[in-house]
Amino acid sequence: MILFLEGGEPAMQLARQLLRGTEARTPLSEVTLLAPVPRPSKIIAIGLNYMDHCREQGHEPPKSPVIFAKFSSAVIGPGATIRWD
Repeated sequence: MILFLEGGEPAMQLARQLLRGTEARTPLSEVTLLAPVPRPSKIIAIGLNYMDHCREQGHEPPKSPVIFAKFSSAVIGPGATIRWD
């Protein structure tokens, strides 16, 4: 997936071309969804980055970005078990 993302628009155009006219479908109940980008090199997030969230938290919007990181080992797929060890 990382190589696909690094391929940018040309990779996306190729994927669209390959999928055009494809009729094969697999029911969602028959697949396991994984993390979209397993083992990312880094995860950088922005806190309080929209007004509704600021209001929910009882904060005024920050004057400068609130930047924080997350561990890449925290990335899992939907419904995956969270390991505590």
